[in-house]
Amino acid sequence: MSDRVVSTDYTPGFMLALRFAMRELRAGLRGFYIFLGCIALGVAAISGVNSVANSITNGIAAESQAILGGDMSFSLVQRETSQAQMAFLKSKGDVSQIITMRAMARNNAAEEQTLVELKAIDKAYPLYGDFKLASGTQASLADNEILVEQLLLQRLEMAIGDQLEIGSALFTIRDTILSEPDKLGLNIGFGPKAMISLEGMERTGLIQPGSLLRYHYRLKLDNPAPSNIESVNEEANATFPGAGWRIRSQENAAPALSRSIQRFTEFLTLVGLTSLIVGGVGVANATRAYLETKRQVVATLKSLGAPGNFVFSLYLVQILIMAAIGIFIGLLMGVAMPFLARYFMGDILPISEGALFFPAALLPGIVYGFLTALIFAIWPLALSRDVQPTDLFRASSYGQKRKLPRLVYTLVLIALVMMLVGFAVYFYNYSTWLGKNGLYLEDLYVSPDSRGNGAGKAIMKELANRAISKDCGRFEWVVLDWNKPAIDFYNSMGAEPQNEWIIYRLTGQALIDFANKD
Repeated sequence: MSDRVVSTDYTPGFMLALRFAMRELRAGLRGFYIFLGCIALGVAAISGVNSVANSITNGIAAESQAILGGDMSFSLVQRETSQAQMAFLKSKGDVSQIITMRAMARNNAAEEQTLVELKAIDKAYPLYGDFKLASGTQASLADNEILVEQLLLQRLEMAIGDQLEIGSALFTIRDTILSEPDKLGLNIGFGPKAMISLEGMERTGLIQPGSLLRYHYRLKLDNPAPSNIESVNEEANATFPGAGWRIRSQENAAPALSRSIQRFTEFLTLVGLTSLIVGGVGVANATRAYLETKRQVVATLKSLGAPGNFVFSLYLVQILIMAAIGIFIGLLMGVAMPFLARYFMGDILPISEGALFFPAALLPGIVYGFLTALIFAIWPLALSRDVQPTDLFRASSYGQKRKLPRLVYTLVLIALVMMLVGFAVYFYNYSTWLGKNGLYLEDLYVSPDSRGNGAGKAIMKELANRAISKDCGRFEWVVLDWNKPAIDFYNSMGAEPQNEWIIYRLTGQALIDFANKD
């Protein structure tokens, strides 16, 4: 007889749980379709939106000269540059001048009129990019000729060769505009575009005191190197400190579009997070339903001596694998979105024609996908470990005896939830006083459990870094005078209250009365 003693103290580890998990998954994905759909859609929304935003940003950077209309742009409202300022600009390179305003265009024959975005151009336009007309010709405009978008012809029921009245002048419609390179660099229009010459703008009689005209001077530098652009910027501000012009370079070629894209991205990212959280309910129900089908399997494992940790690890691995599959599907959908956006909106938005794959844009989707799966699956997973061998002979579901998971799992769940500590809603504005963009914080929220541990300060620090990266002149927000905790928090950052400013507001009936006042 052998004297060998067989140990019965073996504890199954993670690798064995992984083997069991893979074996059970051979049966297929039945029961996980809702789980996969919830995870995939949320991840696709987050990763896709970020990828499209990156592709548009890269497209703006690649076409920055054409979008801006030059290497630099100097803009003034309601007044032209002085002779000295114009001489300064011409000393740095080629200059193209345009004037923009909103005006009414009239078809006197049909007694129809509509609002147009009026743009007066000089003979040097455009300095960069392609200006395309229906006829293909780009000859200089006579002072009695006008170029219009096809939409204007449709609205006013007009055709090429007809007479269009703007202000006190009549213009002959010469051609229709197919595309203009600097369209995205200007403010978003509220009507179809109409283009005339600078001499034609004089004929309209619209250049009057109080008229909201914008003068744009595009500069094509002899040396367009970034260092020279910065040098010209500094020299312009130093030579004409009171000029009041807005100076833009290739780095902010389309600020209005960039702000819109950023806000759109933030909004859709929030939608994606919301869909993940809402889908988390489906994740929890799918996990619970799946584990219910495995109740007898768990009871059998328990009867064979498997500890609760082994059971937890076994099904945690399965949930993580399912989450990875859902995330992978969502990432494939997110990766495809820039290509679809370029196909359907390439003529409208400056979507990059180069690389459209952005790994960094996919990372938030991966993180939030796994985080959502863990947050909503850990509760039923924790309850599954408490299934008893006697459940083989019972019809009751697991979890009826224990309404809450063990303390350690409850603490893990709380820790995971606390990872979603808060959010900030902000946008970029423009200060005519500073001549720079500013970052305005619209709203800041930190979950109650995360307050006082540096989460709010971390969010504010990130916003401050973004303001610096965008060369913002200031970072500001408002706070109610009774909110002492918030005031103390902002004071601790070194922020200073602007007590000399008073906020005025029209709301409710007062707003309606003022709007209708004669």
